[in-house]
Amino acid sequence: MGCRHCGIELLTALLREHDAIAWCAESERFLTHINSPQIKIPQFWTEQEALVRFSAEDKRHPIESKTWIHSLDKPDARAVLAYSTDNLIAKIPWLQQHFPNAYFILMVRNGYTCALKYRDEVLKEYALHPLLLHRAARQWARSLLILQENAPDSAHLLTLRYEDLIADPTGVTNKLFDFIALPAIAPPAHIAAHQESTRLASISAEQKAVIKNAAGDMLGFYGYT
Repeated sequence: MGCRHCGIELLTALLREHDAIAWCAESERFLTHINSPQIKIPQFWTEQEALVRFSAEDKRHPIESKTWIHSLDKPDARAVLAYSTDNLIAKIPWLQQHFPNAYFILMVRNGYTCALKYRDEVLKEYALHPLLLHRAARQWARSLLILQENAPDSAHLLTLRYEDLIADPTGVTNKLFDFIALPAIAPPAHIAAHQESTRLASISAEQKAVIKNAAGDMLGFYGYT
């Protein structure tokens, strides 16, 4: 799981390459369903945390059955892949309560890049201006802090940096499959095509200062200067 700007699609594509991992459309629909409260600006869901954060005992979305896991694209698979983005990160305690064997993989990407992308997306969709870049940077930082607050047992959580996957596909791929106890596979060649996207978008000194002011602690924590 991870935000839409953090390379989660690349991670998902990598996992789907493995013969022992099956994609299940039903699981994705399930995650999307619990991931869709009415938020004024979905990209800034941390500004309305109370609507999306679930405790382990939350009753807003009772599970009557787990038979939604079916129709796998690889019937003999040992693991099921489900991914979703945005505010699902706020529901990890609830997910771990109902799916105690689940493993969580977070893909983090440069906060400067993500803040600029959030800003551009919200500006295009909502034409909002006041403190927009500051809010975008805060969204990136706050969502990661929520993950740290909600983090499951460390044995069930792996955090990867998008930039590390691009720079060392083999090493990070081996780490990933070791985490989920499956034999490693060779990273797909198309990962190399993403190398260009790791370069920070054009950013002014003023923009960088705004983002660092809003998200400095988390930028430092994940090694983004």
